[in-house]
Amino acid sequence: NKVEDEDVDLALHEKMKFAKRNSRKKKPQKPIQPESMPKYPQSCFFLYLNERRAGMRQKYPGKRMYELSILIAEEWNNKPPEAKKVYEDQAA
Repeated sequence: NKVEDEDVDLALHEKMKFAKRNSRKKKPQKPIQPESMPKYPQSCFFLYLNERRAGMRQKYPGKRMYELSILIAEEWNNKPPEAKKVYEDQAA
């Protein structure tokens, strides 16, 4: 009887551990927005990024997208404000 009680206690203990582990609170999900909601316009950098992406893929075919994004970001940061103005006008 003593062995059976220990087995029952152990099984109960394992069930409680499993229940605690699986009862963590989940983050609340964002509400689904209706299709009719207006979307935000792209920023000037993303307009530039989308324009440069295809050319950079041809120039550097072995690089991954995040590496290309870093190169494009460096280009963007080195651009003079006059050149950025074109994309800023498109974003507005």
